[in-house]
Amino acid sequence: MPPALSFCLDTDADNADLLRLIDACFPGDFESRLVDKIKRAGGDYLSVLMQVDGRLAGQVFYSPVTLDGTDDGHGAGLGPMCIHPDVQRRGLGLRLLRESLTRAQAHGWRWVVLLGHPEFYPLAGFTPASQFGLSCPYPAPDEAFMALELAPGALEDVGGMVSYHPAFNEG
Repeated sequence: MPPALSFCLDTDADNADLLRLIDACFPGDFESRLVDKIKRAGGDYLSVLMQVDGRLAGQVFYSPVTLDGTDDGHGAGLGPMCIHPDVQRRGLGLRLLRESLTRAQAHGWRWVVLLGHPEFYPLAGFTPASQFGLSCPYPAPDEAFMALELAPGALEDVGGMVSYHPAFNEG
């Protein structure tokens, strides 16, 4: 029998469980501290949670990005994204990613960038960001820095260096 899945936006009441989930998925605590800092800063963000059989098992986090220092309010950076190790390799990550992209579009973002696995994210339509003239602010292989238009043509004639929330640059 397939697992019962549900998706929701996180709330303050979810924060402790969310941070534990992130820590269970990544070595160290950089990602959980990053999410916590961005949430505490009070700015715009989107955090989509997935429950599997009633248990928090996955999360995707989005925060605004800028191009060459200008904020048009249309772009988001995806990350971190995680699936609890107990339920990985079951296709749940792709389902969570697709659900979160729908919610990111409804949130008003027109395009998304990420630094991630070049084998996984193209399954949801991501392509190298360089194809849109976007540059990564961190050392990364071209195929790992990816972008996706949530609105057709959103990245036409845009280009530039992507800048993430300042919390990304804090150790």
